[in-house]
Parts: sequence; structure tokens; C-alpha cells
Amino acid sequence: MHRVIIPLFSLFLVCCKQPPSTKPLLGYKDSVVNEYLAQIDSLEFYDTTNYDFKVMKAYFKNDTSFFRQMQKDIEFEKKNGNENSYFDSCALLKKLSDLNVDEAYRFQHIESFCFYGQFVTISRIGNSISLHYLEISFSPDGKTIIYQDKKGGKRIGPGCRIEKEFSRNLDKKDWQMFEEYLEDADYWGLKPHNPRLGFDGSSWTVEGYYKQPRYGTEQQIHKVYRWSPINSFAELGRLFMKLSGEKSMCGSF
Repeated sequence: MHRVIIPLFSLFLVCCKQPPSTKPLLGYKDSVVNEYLAQIDSLEFYDTTNYDFKVMKAYFKNDTSFFRQMQKDIEFEKKNGNENSYFDSCALLKKLSDLNVDEAYRFQHIESFCFYGQFVTISRIGNSISLHYLEISFSPDGKTIIYQDKKGGKRIGPGCRIEKEFSRNLDKKDWQMFEEYLEDADYWGLKPHNPRLGFDGSSWTVEGYYKQPRYGTEQQIHKVYRWSPINSFAELGRLFMKLSGEKSMCGSF
């Protein structure tokens, strides 16, 4: 009897030591995603404009036409980015997540028919708040541009060039006011984009970063772009410039 029990017990130990199967449970995943999509379809109102959601749904539905268009969009972005790299080819700013800070925000302003771009970064480490300002000039196609303004002749280019850069500290009152403007604009609740666009006007972008995930939403990064805003988001952009002590190079403030 013991001769039978010992080999069986050894076999049991061998089986227990084997690593669990790493084969993905595709059927289970598909069923969960299918249930999730069914719940959404049953709702009267649901925001399906999020691009990540569209990709997930197209992937599950095997929507080849969506992915063909997606590939075209990717190729367009690659080509468009290469052609317009002069906009920020000299603005070698670190990602906000690489600044080693507790919280950071960056405002970028570029306007049509203006040869300047402005970047204002506000960051916090504990109770220490700092501001970094960067101003660049750029000429499309790498050509040299000479024009006249109120201050006299201006020479732009060739290419991208840093015109002004500095850093300085902000106080707690500045930060408190900045937080109030963020709250008034509902920055972390804004959609990254909205359908309001135009041929001329200005581009306003604010990026945000939290070292620790925000309570309730788990957000750590956020980016909001608006074309020629006229609301509380515009007031937030103006505050960046006010705290920097600089004026807009393009006159839309």
C-alpha cells in the first residue's frame, strides 16, 4: 500500500510545482469586452468620441475600414510633423514627467502669420514653485524673413532659433491663484480637443502632470488644445503669461 501512495504523492508535488499556464484566455477577454460594449449600447447617453474607445471597438468588431483610415491618419501625421518640425526644432524642452517634480503644467502659444512661439512651464516640488519661460522664432521652409514692426526691422531665421529663455521662482500666492484658475477652467475635466477650428487664429495648448495619480480619476497626464479660446481656458493661458512677466509676441492676448 505504501508503495502506491509514495509515487502518487510525488506526482502530486511535481504537478504543483509546474508554473501556471500563461496562455491568454482570449475567449474570456472577448466575452468581457462584448459585455462592456453591450452595456454602453444600452445607455441613452454615452460619450463615444474618445479615440481610444473607437480603436477598442473597431478592434473588437474587426472594422478594417476604420483601421485603413487610421493608417492614413498615421501616415499624414508623420508627413505633417516632418514638414513642420521647424516650429519646435530648437525648443528642446523635457517632458513634464521627466522634470522630477510633484506637479507641472506647460502652456504653448503659436499664432497664424506670427513667427514666434512661447512656452511657459510652471512646476512644484513640495512648497517650491518655479517658472520657466522659452521664446523661439522660426521661419517656414528654413528661409530667412525680414520684416518691419513698431520696434524697427526684424530678422527671422533661417530655421528655428531661441530668442529668450529664463527661470524664476514663484511664491505661494502665485500658486494658489494658479490653482484657482485651473479649477475655474475645470482643466482636468476638459476634453483634449473640441470641434471649434479655423484657418487663422491661434493655437493654445496646456499640458499637465501629476506625480501621484489624482484622487478619483487616477489621471497623471493631461493635454488640452483649443483654437482661439474665449473662455476660462483662455484666462488660464493668460495667467501663464502674466506670471512669466512677458507679453504675447503675436498680440492675441
